[in-house]
Amino acid sequence: MDRNQTILIGVVILLAAGIFLLLFNPGQVLGERAGLIRDVGPSDLNVSQKEGRFPLAPDWASYAGVINGPDGDNLSLRDLGGKVVLVDFWTYSCINCIRTLPYAESWYEKYKADGLVVVGMHSPEFDFEKQRSNVEAAVKANNLTYPIVLDPDHRLWDEFGNSYWPRHYLIDKDGFIRYDHIGEGGYEETENAIVSVLNEGKPMNVSNASVKAEPVDFLRVGTPELYFGGNFRREALGNSGVAVPGSGAMRFTLPDTLAPNRIYLVGDWKDDGEQMELVSDAGQIVLPFSAMAVHLVADSAHESAVRVEVDGNLHIGPEADANGDVRIDESRLYRLVKMDDYGTHVMRANITGAGFRAYSFTFG
Repeated sequence: MDRNQTILIGVVILLAAGIFLLLFNPGQVLGERAGLIRDVGPSDLNVSQKEGRFPLAPDWASYAGVINGPDGDNLSLRDLGGKVVLVDFWTYSCINCIRTLPYAESWYEKYKADGLVVVGMHSPEFDFEKQRSNVEAAVKANNLTYPIVLDPDHRLWDEFGNSYWPRHYLIDKDGFIRYDHIGEGGYEETENAIVSVLNEGKPMNVSNASVKAEPVDFLRVGTPELYFGGNFRREALGNSGVAVPGSGAMRFTLPDTLAPNRIYLVGDWKDDGEQMELVSDAGQIVLPFSAMAVHLVADSAHESAVRVEVDGNLHIGPEADANGDVRIDESRLYRLVKMDDYGTHVMRANITGAGFRAYSFTFG
């Protein structure tokens, strides 16, 4: 084969690949990993035209119970036939999920009369989030009135092929996924997608509800989510690289210098895999962070108290009493620090009460 023939064959292959991408856009069908995924599509799409353009949602059914269920503990996609369904994957100790819940509730209240059903798929991260009573308490605390399907074994999570908290899938009345959004934000776009799918392009006034949610400037949050337990940690603890799940209690002391965005412990602690548990009667967590707010997922075998200092000064956080103490008992997210603005600081959490367990830090 001479050089000209080789060039001609290469051109033909490139043209064929271009035509394929024009006819079949994998970004549109399969989605992307960064926000607003699928367009809603024209109003005259029928079922046959949707095949291949939008994926069918899994034919899911509850297997571990439902909170706020319209028919007891059973709910499936087939039960919701003819409805537009917004599926929200969440877990109750996740601050990113917590900040999206007021929006989901507002959409449900605004559009349920038009045929919208919101279904929260509660797929836990930690073992304590598998307990129905804990989820029921969180549903009540967040004033959620739509159905919450319990997914303790991540069966529904796997059926959807999901990997994120939170994540919203918008399913039309024919069972096709018409919109997919990962993470926080995109609230106006999500509401517009809901309205468009409900009406298939017919005009409808959209007036965004007044939602009380914590605004976050993610570009100014410099500390990533940090985990305590060895089965979850992405980096070693700041003052020890040898904490191993099941290895028993270890004594931790502070080094001379602190690296940013690392967890440092003081006192006797043991690694239980998901969390670090305080064994001594008192201990400390020291954290150099860059953010405006610090949240701690924690609980206690009995009851523990956490008194927070920021940059050496007592900090009266959102959940602290007049003395600055945050009482830790039930398994949930605690809001320890809320500053007036974003910045870089050092937090010292002084803990009293053996049995205190710390799972993760998140930031805002």
